[in-house]
Amino acid sequence: SFYGYELHDDGKVHMIKSSVTKTQANERYDLLKTKLIERNIHPQILKFCTQDIVNEDYFSIILEASKSIYDRIRNLTGINLDGNTLINTCFNIRSPIIIFNMLKDETEKNLYNGLKNILLSIGQIGRNPKAHTPKIYSYDNLDNCLDILNLISFAHKMLDQCYINQYALEKFFNS
Repeated sequence: SFYGYELHDDGKVHMIKSSVTKTQANERYDLLKTKLIERNIHPQILKFCTQDIVNEDYFSIILEASKSIYDRIRNLTGINLDGNTLINTCFNIRSPIIIFNMLKDETEKNLYNGLKNILLSIGQIGRNPKAHTPKIYSYDNLDNCLDILNLISFAHKMLDQCYINQYALEKFFNS
């Protein structure tokens, strides 16, 4: 906004009146932040994306929010893996390190595998394409950014309900 450019939903950069003051830039930030708050977006996303929200950089907002999932799982477990390897290790139904139910019946197993698949999808939708495709080819706009952030927020809210299976974690570190 300080340089007088804005990315519109059509994927094209448009000239706008430059933000001259920090107040003007903050007004733009407040507008997007308000939309995120209306959707009850998890605070972890705001923590990871504040500067990108200020810049209305949808590409980076999605990328950083996606990375917040992996960072959170690494912080919960102390396991220094990444991507699918991290998710598959921590959400292995035979020896689950991160759990939120007892996996006692098919319903609980389905819920558990559903969370695992959401976490895997976040990498495949939000992080990996951005890590391998130049930003100039991004199709990101406000609507799909908010939709993807809803998914990432839901995953964070599910992780809020999780706890660590110390036995499985120790088994992992001792293997």
